[in-house]
Amino acid sequence: IDTGIDYNHPDLAANVWTNLGEIAGNGRDDDGNGYIDDIHGYNFVANNGNPMDDNGHGTHVSGTIAGVGDNSIGVAGVNWNGKLMALKFLDSTGSGFLADAVAALDYAVRMGAKISNNSWAGGGYEALMARAIANARTAGHIFVAAAGNEAANNNITATYPANYNYDNVVSVAAVDHNDNLAYFSNYGSTSVDIAAPGVNIYSTLPNNRYGTYSGTSMAAPHVSGALSLLWDSEPNLTYRQVIDRLYAGADHLASLNNRVVASRRLNVNGMIAQAPTTPPVTVDAAPVVSTVIFSQGAAGLTGATVTFSENINPSTINVSDFTLVGPNGPVVVTGVEAANTGDSRTFRVLFNSPSLGSYALTIGPDIADLTGNLMDQDGDGTVGEVTDSYVANVTMAGSLSFSNSTPVPISDYRNTISTIVVGQSFKVADLNVSVNLNHTYVGDLIITLKSPTNKVITLFKRRGADGQNLVNTVFDDESTALLQNSTAPFTGSFKPETVLSAFDGSMAKGTWTLTVSDRAWYDTGTFNSWQMDFVPAQAAASQRAPSSKSALRSIEITDATLARFSTTAPSSTLFENGSVITPRPIEASVQLITEVVARAPAQTTAHASTPRRLARANSWADHALWSRF
Repeated sequence: IDTGIDYNHPDLAANVWTNLGEIAGNGRDDDGNGYIDDIHGYNFVANNGNPMDDNGHGTHVSGTIAGVGDNSIGVAGVNWNGKLMALKFLDSTGSGFLADAVAALDYAVRMGAKISNNSWAGGGYEALMARAIANARTAGHIFVAAAGNEAANNNITATYPANYNYDNVVSVAAVDHNDNLAYFSNYGSTSVDIAAPGVNIYSTLPNNRYGTYSGTSMAAPHVSGALSLLWDSEPNLTYRQVIDRLYAGADHLASLNNRVVASRRLNVNGMIAQAPTTPPVTVDAAPVVSTVIFSQGAAGLTGATVTFSENINPSTINVSDFTLVGPNGPVVVTGVEAANTGDSRTFRVLFNSPSLGSYALTIGPDIADLTGNLMDQDGDGTVGEVTDSYVANVTMAGSLSFSNSTPVPISDYRNTISTIVVGQSFKVADLNVSVNLNHTYVGDLIITLKSPTNKVITLFKRRGADGQNLVNTVFDDESTALLQNSTAPFTGSFKPETVLSAFDGSMAKGTWTLTVSDRAWYDTGTFNSWQMDFVPAQAAASQRAPSSKSALRSIEITDATLARFSTTAPSSTLFENGSVITPRPIEASVQLITEVVARAPAQTTAHASTPRRLARANSWADHALWSRF
């Protein structure tokens, strides 16, 4: 969970994870996980399926974790056969929003990643990230976090996310080649779990390069790779047993007394050689529901994607295991199908309800895992009880309309532009566009729509020959009427030249631009008005289980006021074609989310508890304090 990965790097490509449930480049969410074309992970900055690293930090971290071994080039990772899922939430400058970090962690857990490396930090405690880590713990996921680069005592001043108090969090300090605590590294006799090499670490960089970085950012991936190596060799271990083996195999160094819990420094051989203190647990916890994502289209609520904590026996799940109650009473569940994610954890539940209002979907409890355990949603150890059902609630909102009725002249061989600013923040589930214009030869016209992210689609392209005007012309993907089979004034609903669904899943907030391009002389007109009708995506539902014992669930927030954090790599010396590149600061201002709906990041002093941006450093010493861990 970082700046992405250069997934084409020759020392990484063979170990980059591939989503077998997704078909590359078709613009569809084939596996039903809510993300389009997520082949190697996801880019939460640009909201697309390309998590390519445009900074370098994530690629460097990745080489330490799982650089390819035995290939006669570059470096080898601690787990040279491990798989790397690229989850980009930091942009090219190292800046990002914690909402995206939460979404990245949720994605990792949902798609089956057992370990996440988190080489970023700062800010204060935030309930949403805590919930996401708790959800990860329920799924048996280990969250490795860099301790920080402020030479600070985390016992006194907490550094997040490393200081979240869950037993699946491993906080990592940095040591140098003499096994001394790195001068920049944060520490904590009760809050930092282990130390690992973090000074002058040589690893992969984008564009087939290699370079040396220092920081707790570099220490954390040594631990992530070690945990991965152990888990690959003993896959039946629980997350807690894997962490216990990490700690039991560590060396205890006098140089780390009162700096790290039990003075521990990573020893991979010692970890592998350790015999488990107890036999591996072969009967894990009974299945629970991890996430529910509802789907809403133009016709209303169309279904839900349900993900469980483990693989489910498909023969134990059918329509009778789901009950949906809407604003007008019970709604018929028409089918249940596997979501084709390469496992049997995720299922699509099918139904149709056009009514606006609140819905409650009850799941289970008579759904079993592969060993026959029924659901135990309340966590009391007794499976299949009524209280082991899971309830997900969602409210289906109506469409949101935005319009511009300011007339604009359409001149010969000119582009006529009209804009609409969408001030609300939501993901697009469906979009229809209505246009009214006067023109004496509509066959001269091309009409395009550009989104706030500069994606452009064509609505109308020189149809209607010498016909006049477009009157209440609605462009709708669901229409069966084709423009080429119709005549001016094209009143009614028509399928656009290119699909409006290209905008599905993108954020609506920002400036939308409609352009009418006149491509011939003599005929002119007036662009009178246009309107966009959105159906917002129900990307995440509020979810609850009937018992207070149930695990916390994360929710998806698309817009928020956020506080700032730093990330973790204090110095870097890059070597490219034999030349030394001057060390430069690598700073990230990851923003912490609060549950509000207006983004207004503030800039204050670096140590304030209010929203802040950490200063870029110019000197090497300052760089060590304020840059990426």
